[in-house]
Amino acid sequence: MYYRQEHEPAAQRLRTHYLLDETNPNGGLRRSHRTLDQRYFTRYEVERWLRAAGLSGRLAGGFQGEPFDADRPVMVWTARRVS
Repeated sequence: MYYRQEHEPAAQRLRTHYLLDETNPNGGLRRSHRTLDQRYFTRYEVERWLRAAGLSGRLAGGFQGEPFDADRPVMVWTARRVS
């Protein structure tokens, strides 16, 4: 597998192109191409979306409730309806 990434910071987008090479039983090669488009969000965008939906959110830096900080690679949100 070979991949190449394009990063668009202004759009907060990451596009990854994958080339997959597979060898079939008779020795032939089959190549396929896949593209994965992703947009990442900031903490402040998610907070604004939750408020707009009538929810309050709790942010953690992992699935075990670790504190969130700028060095964490993941944001885990728990949201509840505001009464």
